[in-house]
Amino acid sequence: MFITFCKEKVRWRKFVINFDSGILWNEKQEPLYHLVPGLKLKIMKLKGFSLVFLAILSSGLSAQTVMDVARSKSITWYGIDFSKARFIGFESYITPEMLKDELIKNWADHTAQTNFSSKYSIDNVAVETSTADEHNADIDKTKLLTNAYYELNTATITDLVSGYKTSGTGFGFVFIVESFEKSTEKVFIYVCYFKESDRGIISMRRYTGKAFGIGLENHYEGAIKDVIQYSSKDFKRFSKK
Repeated sequence: MFITFCKEKVRWRKFVINFDSGILWNEKQEPLYHLVPGLKLKIMKLKGFSLVFLAILSSGLSAQTVMDVARSKSITWYGIDFSKARFIGFESYITPEMLKDELIKNWADHTAQTNFSSKYSIDNVAVETSTADEHNADIDKTKLLTNAYYELNTATITDLVSGYKTSGTGFGFVFIVESFEKSTEKVFIYVCYFKESDRGIISMRRYTGKAFGIGLENHYEGAIKDVIQYSSKDFKRFSKK
């Protein structure tokens, strides 16, 4: 086993850890997991070999895991949040007004109609979208469209989730949209599981959905459904461990 170093990343076997963004990538350069906030890396030399030690230095890191969430009897879905999203390469196809006032609202409403209990195999899934709806209503439409590369970092996501209004003491999950890409017809969404008591994030993972369907709205709604399909499949695996 060996580790090679590049400018901002550490390579270990087939995985790459990005120091700046905290993303764990696979050998195909596809993001797997965002490391939780507060996770820092210490590099040590030992007998000519470089070893990576992951030191959990943040007191905000939850001791609970996705397995605990997956084995619970109930959970609350807190909506799909577009407040930090960017739409890359769409300027010739849609206007900021169309995005904010029509498409985002419809995507959020339609996603809320998902049978999450069936998809995620949880007995009781409550739906509480008031905070996400408020965030979506307050979007600065001038920032929605871009042609530049864009990615969210863990600090932004953590801060966003910490502001959610919760009333329970169990678990919640929310979809945080990173971007829609016209050139690849892909959607990138973080699925975040957290404790309702303090909004402490238990896990966040970046999923990719491929658009399908007729018409722009339906086409990209298909990508959101793709993310639900992949994330629920992962979630159900944890319930069986």
